[in-house]
Amino acid sequence: MARRPVLLAALPVLAAAILTWSVAADNPKPQPVPQPATRPEPTVIDRLAKRIDFPGFDDPEEKLDTALDLLTRQSGLTFDVNETAFRNDMVEKPLDQRVGAVPKMKNVTVERVLRKMLARLQVSSGATFLVRRETVEITTGAAQVAEVWSKELHAEGDRTPRQPQLPLVQAVFDKVPLSEAFKELARQSGINVVLDARVAEKARVPVTVRLVNTPVDTAVRLLADMADLKPFLVDNLLYVTTRENADRLEERERPRAGDDLDAGPRIGNGPARHPLPGEAGM
Repeated sequence: MARRPVLLAALPVLAAAILTWSVAADNPKPQPVPQPATRPEPTVIDRLAKRIDFPGFDDPEEKLDTALDLLTRQSGLTFDVNETAFRNDMVEKPLDQRVGAVPKMKNVTVERVLRKMLARLQVSSGATFLVRRETVEITTGAAQVAEVWSKELHAEGDRTPRQPQLPLVQAVFDKVPLSEAFKELARQSGINVVLDARVAEKARVPVTVRLVNTPVDTAVRLLADMADLKPFLVDNLLYVTTRENADRLEERERPRAGDDLDAGPRIGNGPARHPLPGEAGM
């Protein structure tokens, strides 16, 4: 009989526990709201590809210094001038060079505006740029050639940058189909990249690569190799086909004894004395 008071005393506690469980079941603990992933800081390549509405300049005396300041505000890029390169081209104060009046441009990439500005500078080898880790380096055409293009050893014993010197590209591809990568390289460079219809299956191969200050023909060669393909240069067009077909085309266009080497073939690897790197042995 002594157990009954204990049981009766325990009933309110049990009832409270059941009630608490019931309320908790009806009102489950809210789950933490997932926070959106932090977006990575845009890279130099991203900022160059950014589209802007450029207001232009009306002043024919506008200097490069002012022009780059405006482009920095619109793009977030940092520009660094290679003064040594300009000095080698007999330009002592490149930032004081006149850009002049630049027309307004709508929905254009920062890269296009930059090239428009640099094309107006009075530099013997031309003004251009190279992409660095955190900045865009403004430099000369001569300095760019010396850094980017490999040298060829000629019969006379001198070394000169290989030809042709096709435009540089900047791109980051992460598991992008080969055909789409080629489209982007063609867009950037203005060089046509044509895929042989007979290699349609390989055109879907995903490629992952980061290309910085890379000649477009080198970039196409690298990506084509990932799918066991090979490019063949025809004037301003890179034709990507099977290795066997590319070799056949090269053999057909290889200069014969008595050919005019200075003129070179119109089809193939550019001037006969300047094949693309690695062509002869591939």
